[in-house]
Amino acid sequence: MENITLQEIVLIIGVLSVIFSVFLYFKNPQIKAEKFDALIKQNIEFLQKEFSEKFIGFDKQLCNLKDNHLHTMSEDIKSLTKTVNELAVLVGKLETKIDERIPRKM
Repeated sequence: MENITLQEIVLIIGVLSVIFSVFLYFKNPQIKAEKFDALIKQNIEFLQKEFSEKFIGFDKQLCNLKDNHLHTMSEDIKSLTKTVNELAVLVGKLETKIDERIPRKM
């Protein structure tokens, strides 16, 4: 068997270290990216859960607000219609009184 010189051992160690360095250069960013992707996925799932629960309650509150608003508007319209009818009766009475006091010329 041949004797391996110190230079050959250093060369082999150097080549192995270069190969290992290249492997780590490509492996470490991939691991970081996978961790980051998993973290982002977890955050998105959490936000979807939180917002979906909040918006379900918000939808119910909005529907309740809409119903209350429609009821209030309906009551306001009834009140305004009643007031307009009362004013129409008063205008009719005033017209009658004016016609009695000041006869129309023909």
